[in-house]
Amino acid sequence: MTKTPLLVGFIGTLVACGAGSADVNCVDASEMASVKAFSAQYADVICEARGSCDPVQFEIDFEEGMDACKRVMVNQETKHGTTQVCERDCAFDTEAADLCVLAVEDVACAEWSAGTLEQVCTQALWECPES
Repeated sequence: MTKTPLLVGFIGTLVACGAGSADVNCVDASEMASVKAFSAQYADVICEARGSCDPVQFEIDFEEGMDACKRVMVNQETKHGTTQVCERDCAFDTEAADLCVLAVEDVACAEWSAGTLEQVCTQALWECPES
């Protein structure tokens, strides 16, 4: 896998993998830095798309508006990334992450409704060992 920098740089820090984890000091700082940078970028574009493509549901889900959406999405994606890296020993594919962000930026609402982004922005982001 060729790694390329995400659109936005981020300085990595040590990540604790959560209470009860056998590996309390999941120390892949560069991997988590990439995940955190992606989470911020993804939150920006996915919240814009959600607000444009389904404004009624967006208002229901995020009464406090765009900032609330971005906070929720960053937390959700970072938590998912921590699980993937720390507990499942997955590698984050930054090239796939860049493609995901671009796909969300360019998505038409009809494609959004059809679930087109799920193919680009879910498991494609992760290279995990076989269980």
